[in-house]
Amino acid sequence: MKHFYTLILTFISLLYYSQVINPQTLVGKDWRLFKITSNQTEYLPPAPVNILESQMLYSNGNYYFYPRYYNSGSCAVTFTSNENSFTYQYSQFPFIYQGENSDAVNAYDTRMLDFYRLYVGQKYNYEYLVETNAEYLTITNPVGDKMFFRNTDLLSTTETGNLAFKVYPNPVQKILKIQGQERITSIAITDVSGKLVKQQKFDSKNPEINVESLAPDVYYLKINDNKAQKIIKK
Repeated sequence: MKHFYTLILTFISLLYYSQVINPQTLVGKDWRLFKITSNQTEYLPPAPVNILESQMLYSNGNYYFYPRYYNSGSCAVTFTSNENSFTYQYSQFPFIYQGENSDAVNAYDTRMLDFYRLYVGQKYNYEYLVETNAEYLTITNPVGDKMFFRNTDLLSTTETGNLAFKVYPNPVQKILKIQGQERITSIAITDVSGKLVKQQKFDSKNPEINVESLAPDVYYLKINDNKAQKIIKK
């Protein structure tokens, strides 16, 4: 009997995960890019750019996806009828960022745009997930690289970066201390290119993170997915 129930639960799980998502579910929402994985390496958007929202639009019977970071692309999307996948035709709107950390920002833009423009006409898969206060969209390209988006309309005040955090000492040699008005649940550190070099989960208003293993350099610290701030490892 136990084996029978296990089979039933497995069948229900497979049925759930094989469910085809109606593309209209993705339309008209602000999808904010928060991570790219390439060759099993994670890349977070480098500071200090305010990330533009990507959007899926529907017009005159056609779907269009506009992936954005600082730069923008345009994809005329054709969804597959019986699975969570699509193909597209691609065009680009080239802009060059010339502010702080411009080399890293433009390199991330190139990584974001290459994710699409290198595989025009090939099949991309996508996953859609709803969690408390947020919707998530993950797109996988033909070589297995992934792009992760979050619908910012559903995020709480804590997640959208309206809270102040005190970070010290900076420059830091070993232990970096953080103080916040609300509980801090995650800390991520990237190098100037956006590559994730350290990540840790917390449940505290005053966490500490050991950065002694990092090479002396400039890094960017993201707390609870807020806008990154610069730290210096000496």
